[in-house]
Amino acid sequence: MPRVAAQHCCPSRRCRLASPQPVVNVDLVGKQLDSYRRKIVNNLALALVFAAYNIVLAFLVPWVGGLYRKAYHDELTGALNRRGGEKALAKQAKRFRKWKRRPTLGLAFIVFDLDNFKSINDSHGHGAGDAVLQAAVQLVSDCCRSGDKLSRVANLARMGGEEFLLVLPGASIEDAARIAERMRAALDTHVYYGGTAPIKISASFGVAHSRSVLQIRDALARADAALYLAKEGGRNHVVLA
Repeated sequence: MPRVAAQHCCPSRRCRLASPQPVVNVDLVGKQLDSYRRKIVNNLALALVFAAYNIVLAFLVPWVGGLYRKAYHDELTGALNRRGGEKALAKQAKRFRKWKRRPTLGLAFIVFDLDNFKSINDSHGHGAGDAVLQAAVQLVSDCCRSGDKLSRVANLARMGGEEFLLVLPGASIEDAARIAERMRAALDTHVYYGGTAPIKISASFGVAHSRSVLQIRDALARADAALYLAKEGGRNHVVLA
């Protein structure tokens, strides 16, 4: 009877066959899956919160900005209203602490009033009067933007009717007089053609300066008095207090 040779596997294969198979810990795998699931849920929740926050900001910021603008800006001209002018004045007054060792700096005030504005309303209607106010503010704003650094940081406020206040931080009385003359010339050379007949625009200016927080109200009163003198002197003038 023929002899059958014994079959032997290689040592490495025999070792692999003989090694025990790994045991899967079901509880551990379940805990890891739960951990991954919680992380995914938390990340999704955070993403949803962030998206909701951005959506709220997208609607809230313009709404709050609109409320602020209505509270501190004149709806007709876009300039600051009286409340906004007082707020800007208070803000600039606080800056005097930084200037107390520099006596050449201070606050300059330009108060101006459109000449014969009542006759414009009476002759051309209130719609034309409103358009003239808008044109005047645009001209003055353009003068400030195209001027030097002092005029570019000015705060323009409509204090009521056809009267306006320009606050110039860090300007001297000479600086304010130069800026006021530039605005007067811009208004004097402008003719409004929005109505049935051309409307000539001019304004009278009073200029004053203050180097102390305690003198601000006094400076404003002096600017008003200078404006009155400009009107009494024939209008379309700049008078320094």
